[in-house]
Amino acid sequence: MKKYSHFLKPKKNATTRKEMEKEIIKIFNLVKEKEKLDKVSSWGNTETYLKGLKLELEEVEIEFANKKRAYLEDELGDVFWTFCNLLSNLEKEKLIEKENVFSRCVKKFEERLNGLKQGVEWEETKKDQKKKLAREQIQLETESKNRQK
Repeated sequence: MKKYSHFLKPKKNATTRKEMEKEIIKIFNLVKEKEKLDKVSSWGNTETYLKGLKLELEEVEIEFANKKRAYLEDELGDVFWTFCNLLSNLEKEKLIEKENVFSRCVKKFEERLNGLKQGVEWEETKKDQKKKLAREQIQLETESKNRQK
């Protein structure tokens, strides 16, 4: 538990946190603006964003190895931008709902952190979550088949 304790401490600077929240909202607004432009460009399909995300992660690895903070922050921003565009595109294709991605993420990691606080290993919680997710996916597939009948 001690090795994870730094993840459990609340943030001290609420102003910075609020500014970050505003920046995230701005990014999603820029993504919406870009969607309009994607209608007339080669960027705008899921495969392109997936490839772009892989390339951006490779650039992060390079800058991490170089220990150049400005470049690393810039490349991480590119990863986030591409990820946000990927989410938006997947939602446009009706494969996901962005809100569900975020709520699932929060729920998943709250459960894992709560498990750590209670002495449950991360991997044990993760294994239980995967079982629940598999059951949920089966239920979704069953509902989808029933709607098609």
